[in-house]
Amino acid sequence: MNRLRVLALVSVSAALVIGVSASASADAPAPKASTSAAPTCYEPARDQVLTTQQGIELFKACSAANAAAVPGWHWMGNYGDVYALANAANAWGAGPGELLTQIMSNGLLATFMYY
Repeated sequence: MNRLRVLALVSVSAALVIGVSASASADAPAPKASTSAAPTCYEPARDQVLTTQQGIELFKACSAANAAAVPGWHWMGNYGDVYALANAANAWGAGPGELLTQIMSNGLLATFMYY
């Protein structure tokens, strides 16, 4: 039982660190899509709301661009409702612990994915 408490505390502290770093960089200007021929990972703007199809396309582009990179947490954008997020995660084939979502005060679902 003690192991479960430790794991819960670790996951909560990791979520807080990610949330703090995301909110600290919220004032930074949104990056623009690259025009190079190599596959790139477009990072959606902090206030951009994604549809299921846009989320699936973003995941495919980012996973192709980062195939050789070390796995880590990546910003996957905001979703307007739980159903769009669930459909996108199911289409990606996200496994347990690979998706981190936080409900923001404006009702959007800020989402990070581990790949």
